[in-house]
Amino acid sequence: MDKVKHSYSVSIHPLLLLFVMTGAGSCGVEVGNPTKPVATPTADEQKTLALVSTEQLEETLFASSETQNIDQTLRLLARSCSTQSDGSVLVESDLTETSNRNLPLARPNRNIAVETSRTITTKSTSESSGLGCGPQERFATFNWNVLTGYQAEKTSTRSTQKTIKDIATGTTRETVAVSAEGNRSVGWTRLSYDGSVLAVNKSVRFESTLQRNTTRDGTLSEYKSKVATLANLSINQNSQNGKVKHFTIESGKVVSNFQNSQKLVLEYKNLTFVNSISCYPQSGKISATIYQDESLTLPVYTYDINFDSGDASMIFTDGTAVELDLVDCSLSGD
Repeated sequence: MDKVKHSYSVSIHPLLLLFVMTGAGSCGVEVGNPTKPVATPTADEQKTLALVSTEQLEETLFASSETQNIDQTLRLLARSCSTQSDGSVLVESDLTETSNRNLPLARPNRNIAVETSRTITTKSTSESSGLGCGPQERFATFNWNVLTGYQAEKTSTRSTQKTIKDIATGTTRETVAVSAEGNRSVGWTRLSYDGSVLAVNKSVRFESTLQRNTTRDGTLSEYKSKVATLANLSINQNSQNGKVKHFTIESGKVVSNFQNSQKLVLEYKNLTFVNSISCYPQSGKISATIYQDESLTLPVYTYDINFDSGDASMIFTDGTAVELDLVDCSLSGD
């Protein structure tokens, strides 16, 4: 992958200049020293890590499944389905979504309002005759009694606007604008199907490029990166009558490029989503590692991202925790 520049207009301690360039002619400094322990990041550095981790996680969730916001305010602007001469099925979609959520769940102190616009083009193929288009040629149909060797190739764009406000005062804490585009490949394996309840395993590979502009306390910061699977995501999904009931990212690794050839790798471990209620997993963990270079053999810092009943937080080596503000949605079948 090509190296990616990151620019922030905030002042960051040299420990995390991995993520920071204060001007067009600035030179980056590598994070830490691979031969010595790295101290726990400062509060500002933790915010920067939270920003980067959030973008990786959200891109992974968008790549793992089609999504629909939990307040059901999805507006389908356009959708078409057509069967191609080679037997594949092509679906093109254009949609917008909004959501609104108070966090953290136990003692809410902030509100997150989100609007997302997406375009998705999906080409589906199979080894059998189980694919087709439904009435009015808007949606693909799947006959899981006979469907085998199902593969979906997708290209997509996404534009997200996020506003975070203090609940007590109504003051805006932060505004965020994200644009992303990329592609993904999803292979499906049917585990069981009784005519109503479907169990499948999905193997997901994706690559995205994204840009995020954040305004906090009147200061604008920018973040640019490529996000891609280093090891395919293995996902077990259970649905009933086409609606997801249980969804687990059992394993997988996602990597981003950083300055001076350094890499950030997130490893997914049993992230479980229940009843498709939220893009916040109900349980599971992500292990995060910053590596010195693309060999991924010289770790310079590690931390965890934990999930508990719909809340998300980063846990550092000294035990301190930083909450994550994720775009919220519910997960639906591909």
